[in-house]
Amino acid sequence: MKKQEFSYQIVRKTMKGKERLKVVTKTVFSLSLSMFCITQSSSKKCNFASKKQWKKKK
Repeated sequence: MKKQEFSYQIVRKTMKGKERLKVVTKTVFSLSLSMFCITQSSSKKCNFASKKQWKKKK
């Protein structure tokens, strides 16, 4: 395997890792948001926002 080819593979792997990190961050954010909404269930606006987000994901 050539050196250039090898470095290209490393770059591809790190790019994939970054994409995965983005997805994880988004999921964690939406989960924490929905958890916050459950604790603050008195506000209907918040519940509506979290429902909208879950519909987008599905």
